[in-house]
Amino acid sequence: NATFLTTAAVALLVAIRFRLIFVALISGWLLWGELTRGRGPQRSATLPALDFNAPRDAGPEEQQPVEVVDDSTPESDS
Repeated sequence: NATFLTTAAVALLVAIRFRLIFVALISGWLLWGELTRGRGPQRSATLPALDFNAPRDAGPEEQQPVEVVDDSTPESDS
């Protein structure tokens, strides 16, 4: 709507002129929303397609055993 766009722009200029920070923020926010309203949805980065048929990493039969190291200190009987 051209009327709203014009009103928001004039309100922003008047608020800046008279140093009304809060009014300038609100009118600038409304003006920005009006200017970007007609753009439609923005494209975002696309995610790669999931391929469930891709080979997996090493299965349980191919995995090597892990050596467990006990690094706790022995308790003394004192």
